[in-house]
Amino acid sequence: MIDQLVKNIFYKDEKEHDQINNALDYYKKYVNTLLNGNIPDYNWTKDAKGIIRNIYNYRFRRIITVDLGIWPILEKEWLNQLAKHLQGKKCLEIMAAGGAITKGLLDRGINIIATDDYSWNEKEDVHTNLIKFTHVEKLDAINSVTKYNNDYNTLICSWPPCNDCELAIAAKNWSGEIIYIGEYNGGCNANDEFFNHFEILDEIEIPRWQGIYDNLYIGKYHG
Repeated sequence: MIDQLVKNIFYKDEKEHDQINNALDYYKKYVNTLLNGNIPDYNWTKDAKGIIRNIYNYRFRRIITVDLGIWPILEKEWLNQLAKHLQGKKCLEIMAAGGAITKGLLDRGINIIATDDYSWNEKEDVHTNLIKFTHVEKLDAINSVTKYNNDYNTLICSWPPCNDCELAIAAKNWSGEIIYIGEYNGGCNANDEFFNHFEILDEIEIPRWQGIYDNLYIGKYHG
């Protein structure tokens, strides 16, 4: 399956073959880990020395994000930092798609559940090879907060749709801490309403695809 996924990423310029073959070794390892239902327990972008993120970026990124449904780059270092912050807390991930972040945190002993409304399943050419990493309850973000707000104290949301109001409404009704992963105000995630009321208390730096400016923000929503 991995060869099928990457068969269209090569450029015709022969001078680039050595570079892309070098990058492809790291890329295949990462994708194969995901396809096997596991979260990488290594820091692959550092091992690849930036080659993957800086060359053929769009083609690599599209397979991971659009086909597999995983928008942030998953790596050991930042997942470990986040897990350390979340020790002893009860966490709810909304808009979780296949539950990749939840799986990464479950592997690190975090008490977390995931929900998603599965709306991506109704769109053509989106998440065509989405991987289910763990159980994800079929429930939209707003109803998830209504159901779990009293029993959980940390809300996690990664890469909500651009200009979508659902995260802002859910956050307004959430009484605890919020972990937001994505681009900030002016980027391609969430809406102004969310950013206008979200107070950043801390950050964890995460690796990024070239041209993408996502990060992990820890904060509170004041609605």
